Amino acid sequence: TASYLTGEDDDAVAAWEQAHRRHAAAGDRAEAGRCGFWAAFCLMMRGQGAQAGGWFQRTGELIGDLECAASGYLLIPAVLGALDGGDAAAARDLAARAGRIAERFDDRDLAAFSTLGRGQALLALDEEAAGLSLFDDAMLSVRSGDVGPVTSGIVYCAVVLECMQIYD
Repeated sequence: TASYLTGEDDDAVAAWEQAHRRHAAAGDRAEAGRCGFWAAFCLMMRGQGAQAGGWFQRTGELIGDLECAASGYLLIPAVLGALDGGDAAAARDLAARAGRIAERFDDRDLAAFSTLGRGQALLALDEEAAGLSLFDDAMLSVRSGDVGPVTSGIVYCAVVLECMQIYD
């Protein structure tokens, strides 16, 4: 996390990959999945789609049918893909599904991503008031310290960008 926050993305990915391997070797698929997600997400944010896709695939295969927070995290790239592909209704539904997983496993970072994704989808569906309300909720999780520093940065920047795009 410290490497990611200080812009040492290569070190961050290497650390998440190493943690993924250690947890997988210890039989902790849920935590291995979480680490695999963060490695993939970091790569995705850097525009390294092929490597990110490989890590998302590997992580999904490792988790399989295991119900855990990481299974919800793996929905987030699908939310983003649906938004980019113009299918806001699918994005909303995927984000809501991630939110149910977040609730089940009491994962506040995943809950913030879910709330952000639902807000983005609602804006794309021309439900501006509902979308902005969800952004307020997501920002409250950042402001109150309910989420970790990486999630805080991602949510904060995404909400600011979305609000700028609608001149709010």
